[in-house]
Amino acid sequence: MKEQITNRKQKSHHCGLDPQSLAKTTSPNPSKGGEQFLPFGEVRRGVLGGEQPTIRSVQIRKAFNTILFPPFGGGRGGFRSARNDVNGSTYKRKNKYVLFVFFLFTIAFAYPQTELEMLERAYKNNSKEELKVFFDNWSREITPITNEELSTYNDTIQEAYKVFVDFYNFNFSNLNILHPNDAKQYKNLYKNVNFLIVQNELKIYFVNKIHFEFPTQEGYLTDSITDFRPAIRRSGKTPLYLTKKYDETLNAFLGDGLVKLGKDGRDETSDKKEFLENYVKIDVGHWYDWLLPAVPEVYTITFDKNMKYAIIFYRISSCTGGEIAIKKEGNTWVFFRLISKWIQ
Repeated sequence: MKEQITNRKQKSHHCGLDPQSLAKTTSPNPSKGGEQFLPFGEVRRGVLGGEQPTIRSVQIRKAFNTILFPPFGGGRGGFRSARNDVNGSTYKRKNKYVLFVFFLFTIAFAYPQTELEMLERAYKNNSKEELKVFFDNWSREITPITNEELSTYNDTIQEAYKVFVDFYNFNFSNLNILHPNDAKQYKNLYKNVNFLIVQNELKIYFVNKIHFEFPTQEGYLTDSITDFRPAIRRSGKTPLYLTKKYDETLNAFLGDGLVKLGKDGRDETSDKKEFLENYVKIDVGHWYDWLLPAVPEVYTITFDKNMKYAIIFYRISSCTGGEIAIKKEGNTWVFFRLISKWIQ
């Protein structure tokens, strides 16, 4: 039994469609006669087999397709019939076309360029402004931990944050824990940069009692912070937390630390390092690896069972470091004594 569509006159309203005909459909039973009105989205059952959309839904879909796409042929205005448009190949081809166009727009606008591409472009253009945008974006994406957020962690993690921040602000030049060569460089090491790259991980150990005369004491690991974002305080410096993404980005940009010549014979590795150092400071390690975090870099913090004393294992330059003992006075951690120094 065929369904008859009434009110086909097109008027200059709603993309050429008669507003009243959008909701009309003829009764499937001619013996009853008359016209029935169906709510939007309701379907006829048992007509032409299976389910058929109402005239309203089919016509709205036709109008939508006509606006977005040129006719694909087959019937008046590129459409064949309501049934063929819904179930036929023309409708399926259009759906595939819609998905393909949507995918292209997503690629073009949602992901304009990666962080590595931003760095490469800034370097190619020798643009400090573009490089500044990269670091500004980084600082806005990953922000320091707030007091409210820190309060949700256990006492051990909260105390580790305090130890790190207090240690970071030590006046190392006056503590006699630096090697002679390091003491000369450390004072002005970050004088001319805007940002400090800060480590994003920290391991915490406990021992029953700290023996200050013995270096590298064995303890048991209690926490390993993998999203470490201490709110460090350095005048005029903005922290950049070295997450895995940015660690990989910088290493991919710089290379493996060995000298690489560019196409024009220039030392491209050194050039890229020098380019980044317009805003950050980067060291090369003993094994030609990149030491990205600013010093002091803390590898481990070991507390005694009462959390009154702690030992910090740290790096203070590209090839030197040591262990110091600190103690808690009130709510602040202060220097107690030097335990050992190391050099590579």
